[in-house]
Amino acid sequence: MSMRARAGSSAYRANLRKRAGSLDLAGDSPHFGRLCFGRSDLRILIVEDEPTLGNQLKTTLEQTGYAVDLSTDGEDGHFLGSTEEYDAVILDLGLPEIDGLTVLGMWRREGRDFPVLVLTARDSWSDKVAGLDAGADDYLAKPFQTEELIARLRALIRRASGNTSSELVAGDVRLDTRSGRVTLAGEPVKLT
Repeated sequence: MSMRARAGSSAYRANLRKRAGSLDLAGDSPHFGRLCFGRSDLRILIVEDEPTLGNQLKTTLEQTGYAVDLSTDGEDGHFLGSTEEYDAVILDLGLPEIDGLTVLGMWRREGRDFPVLVLTARDSWSDKVAGLDAGADDYLAKPFQTEELIARLRALIRRASGNTSSELVAGDVRLDTRSGRVTLAGEPVKLT
């Protein structure tokens, strides 16, 4: 199944919308999950065998407002991705037990259609093509900038929920997911 078909899957979008709820303009911080989906529990699975990087990513994403699970090998990562609901997955390819491409292929054969961002040191064009053809929705080579990873993650979740713009609109309320700015009838809204 193509990336567009998975991300555009009406069942996936309906499930994400059901879990997302409505905008919470009284949220206490400009975190993406809370502002965009009215919840702070957008779930991310990180499958990364390098402990320092895995823990840094987990901490950064939690500070950004995501609920994060971290797995350090392909076998455990596959199990979590097969049994839990995630809004997106960050997947390394060079994993112990089962490599990342195999894990990704297993998830796709099982019908798991959450967005997957491959994050790996493999940066040749052929590795990128193999990852995308295996079912990845995006591919980011190490080393990387954290801001770029977070922006790509936001875009994946946004597209999977049926939104293609970084601006969400509900009546007179507009939310720019990049800046966290909210306006009501064109006037800025201060979030507390």
